[in-house]
Amino acid sequence: MTAERLPTDNGASLVVEWLKQRQIRLVFLVPGSQIAALLDALASTDQIQVIVANHELGAAYMADGYARATKKIAVCISIGGPGASNMLTAAITARMDNSRVLFITGNVPVDLQGIGAFQDGGSSACRDSALFSAALHHAANVTTAEELITQLNQAWDAILLHTAPAHLSIPKNILAQHSAFPCVISDQPHPDISVAKLHKVIAALNKAKKILIVVGQRLYTQESAQLLMLLAKTYALPMVTTLGAKGVIAETSPFNLGNFGYGGNTCADAIIFTEKIDLLLILGTDLNERDTLGWDKRLNAPGRVLVRIDTVSTPASHPYQPDIELITDSFSALVALINADTALQPLSDSAAYRMDWLNTLTANKPVEETPIVSFSNPVILLIPLIQTLQQRLPGDSILVADAGMHRKLSGRYWQVKQPNTFFNPATTAPMGWGLAAAIGIQLANKEQQVVAITGDGCMRMHGMELATVARYQIPVLFIICNNAAYATIGPNLGPQNYSMVQLPTIDWVGFAAAIGINGIKVNQHSDLEQALKYVQTIHQPFVIEVITPSLVPERADT
Repeated sequence: MTAERLPTDNGASLVVEWLKQRQIRLVFLVPGSQIAALLDALASTDQIQVIVANHELGAAYMADGYARATKKIAVCISIGGPGASNMLTAAITARMDNSRVLFITGNVPVDLQGIGAFQDGGSSACRDSALFSAALHHAANVTTAEELITQLNQAWDAILLHTAPAHLSIPKNILAQHSAFPCVISDQPHPDISVAKLHKVIAALNKAKKILIVVGQRLYTQESAQLLMLLAKTYALPMVTTLGAKGVIAETSPFNLGNFGYGGNTCADAIIFTEKIDLLLILGTDLNERDTLGWDKRLNAPGRVLVRIDTVSTPASHPYQPDIELITDSFSALVALINADTALQPLSDSAAYRMDWLNTLTANKPVEETPIVSFSNPVILLIPLIQTLQQRLPGDSILVADAGMHRKLSGRYWQVKQPNTFFNPATTAPMGWGLAAAIGIQLANKEQQVVAITGDGCMRMHGMELATVARYQIPVLFIICNNAAYATIGPNLGPQNYSMVQLPTIDWVGFAAAIGINGIKVNQHSDLEQALKYVQTIHQPFVIEVITPSLVPERADT
């Protein structure tokens, strides 16, 4: 660890200096009086760019997207009380998808807490820390200026240790008062690996011939992805990804057989369910309901050995109980397996067998069929829409899929040609996430085209963040699938209740124009292709409103 006394005027400037030392160059926030000193400190430096959002949840989703795209820690700041509670859904989403965000919220001065102060976030009022403590691995409340840096360091270390977000509440008086305490930068923590369990994993791999890796979202960093590809190539190990991990490994790689589970493709599902596999190596996933198509029993077929490597253990009530479980992060586990080398000689000896098996699998790979659906009115179906985006946009384009049917179909039909070019809120699917997250992702990838595919239901929740896009001229392309319905929910309702998911039609191109963003409405493919061709000639935000079928029948008149 290193210690350095920073030149600061107050607690707020100390926080900003600490952020700069941590290589934070961008923060997302919504202003408020509790964090006024922090806003002043941020305004006085040109080393950190500030993106001001319209809503705290939008700001938090932006930070989440930025963290996923950069594979680094992102920062989101707001007032406490309603500001903190507004961010809570994003914090939960980030934790469940293992996105690393530091949430900093302000609070009323310490001596005013608990006596009815306006927007008090303390334990007797809005209970900010209690809310975040229930949602996250780490949440804390700074009570003295002396502990400010210590609490910041602890929050940072918790994010690195758990690959998950953390929260820190800082009272207004501590941000404003003079502070010049040492800033101690701690080393990145790594969990220890059980040598005995590692040897069991190695022994199981050496005994198996047909091995398939199931990759989850906690294979987080690019370094981990590179190590996984090295392991796959060295020992001829095919893999499938869950929807949360889609985008980590290029799907053009011969070792990546595609997406399995919700939004999965026919090939990956067939391999999991029909192939006689000796060993499934489960890496960085808890095998949740969505990732396993409702905990399908065929995944845990008789005779298969389940080896699971993850940061959290499997609950005793889980439908799949691993035969061997190694609790550590994916990076540390992959480093250990790469370094095992001679201990994995039997696995190396069987690599040629697996390569032949892999070639057979890819040669017999089933073709994804596009359902044929006809409608009397001019509409664009979702699957051809996704396929057209794939064909007409640059190969390095980044697709951000919001919650809705378009997310499921993007998982199946969008092919990831380069790593880190597909993002979605896999575990919880909060509506409107993609609208805001795409902003953070575009800011992290300024030279690539970021495309947010969303729906009119999501737009109703967080469409105002288009104003943030217009304010900073962030060149995201928004594809708004307008079916005037919460169509994903419709099939779950009886015909008499369809009116509950049908929505009034909104002119989203007109909405965008009112905010300051150009756009076009299309309802046939020739117009869509022309619009996509035009988008590539500009470097500006743009909206394409696509008229799509709702698949929700009209309610019969009674």
